Amino acid sequence: MTKFNQPPVTISVLALSEKVGKTTTAYFIAANLLKLNHNVTIQRVDQDDSVILSNNPDQQQFNLLDCTATLDTQQDQTAIQHSQLFVIPVFLTAYSINEIEQTIAKISEFKQQIANASIFILPRKIESQGSDTAKNLYGLLRNNYKNDSRIVLLPTIPWVTNLKVSPNQLSAADSSTSNEQLSKAYAPVVDQLHLD
Repeated sequence: MTKFNQPPVTISVLALSEKVGKTTTAYFIAANLLKLNHNVTIQRVDQDDSVILSNNPDQQQFNLLDCTATLDTQQDQTAIQHSQLFVIPVFLTAYSINEIEQTIAKISEFKQQIANASIFILPRKIESQGSDTAKNLYGLLRNNYKNDSRIVLLPTIPWVTNLKVSPNQLSAADSSTSNEQLSKAYAPVVDQLHLD
């Protein structure tokens, strides 16, 4: 896996599904990064705007990019070129693998040396989904990517509908259970970021 020894580190969050939680994903990765270093700059990149959500742009250690998976803007394409780590949040459905493959293909269009990048897949469980169905779909994903050293399959986390995140505090105003689940789910992402 890619290790990051010198800042800045650029992380892109990409999703093809609507409402899968791109921004929530981005905020929670950032919240975990803040535990390691307080000089975090988070940038949300989408078709409408580019907004700096945190302070300290002069001392930035990380750029966190929330990109549209269509990657049809120059801004998105530039973000991909400069990213070392990608996070793909995806609903846990029969179409998950197809969505992931499409997203990886899009990354490959604009990212040279894609073999050196780290790609994290974050499956989101749908509220109405039975546990057996979710387990089977997760197993399908695991088997599909078990031989690809670039890809890390993160633990499934539940779809949290009432999660609120403050761009300044980057903290969850939800139940402690949800907070703990999210923190555990993002731990593998944080483990990849070593700033010595």
